[in-house]
Amino acid sequence: MSAPSSLVPPYEAERLQSLRHYNFLSTPPDDVFYALVALAAQVFGQPTSFVALVDANEVLFPVRHGADCMPSVPRDQALCSSAILAPGAVAYKNLAATALTGADAPAIGAAVARGNGFYAAAPLRMPDGYHIGVLCLMGPQPRTFSQTEAEALEALANVFGVALSVRHLCLETPELGPEEWAVICGRLRTGVAALSRHVLELLPPHGAAVPTPAAVLELLQQGLQTLHLGLQE
Repeated sequence: MSAPSSLVPPYEAERLQSLRHYNFLSTPPDDVFYALVALAAQVFGQPTSFVALVDANEVLFPVRHGADCMPSVPRDQALCSSAILAPGAVAYKNLAATALTGADAPAIGAAVARGNGFYAAAPLRMPDGYHIGVLCLMGPQPRTFSQTEAEALEALANVFGVALSVRHLCLETPELGPEEWAVICGRLRTGVAALSRHVLELLPPHGAAVPTPAAVLELLQQGLQTLHLGLQE
C-alpha cells in the first residue's frame, strides 16, 4: 500500500536515496547502536525505545530496547512517518487525548490500541540533510516533555546518525574497512557505557524521574558532545 501523500515530503526521492545509501539494514546492527537506544530509555524513564527507518511504504525497526520483536508496519500506521517531517523532536504527551484530525490520525489510533500513552521522536538527520528515520521513546502513561528534554533526545539521535554514517564510510572505503570501524565502535561503546553509568548515578534509585532531572540532561549533553567529537576524529 502506498503512503498517503500527506506523509510524503516533496524531497521523498532524495530521502529514499539517502536511506538506501547508508544501507543500515544490510547487516545486523552493532551492539553500540543498541546501547545508544537503551540509553535513551534510561534517561527518559520509558520502557521502550527504538530506531525506526521510514521506507517508501513501510516503517522498519532495526534497533529496539524493551521490545524483542517489532514487525514492520505500513507507513500510515506509524507515528514515525509524520515525525520525519518535523525539523526537530516531536512529542505526543497524551496520545489518548490527542485529536484525530491530521495525517497522523491512523497512527495515533494504532498507538493507543497497542496500549501506548506517550510517544516522542527525534529525526535521524544524515550528513546529506535528509531524515531517514527517527529515534523514538514510547510508554504506556502520558508524560510531560520539555524543550530541554527534546533537545537532549535530538542530541542522542544526532550521535546515532553520525555513528551510522561513520560505519558506512568505514565499510565502504577499502583504506578504512571493518577494522577501522571496529576501533571506532570500540571507543564509542566504551564512551556510551561510561555515560550510562554516570546517568544512573544521578537518577532516583527506584522508579523514573519525570521530567528528567536537569543534572541528568546536562551530563547527557556533555557526554554526547564528547562522543560526537570522537566520531569526527
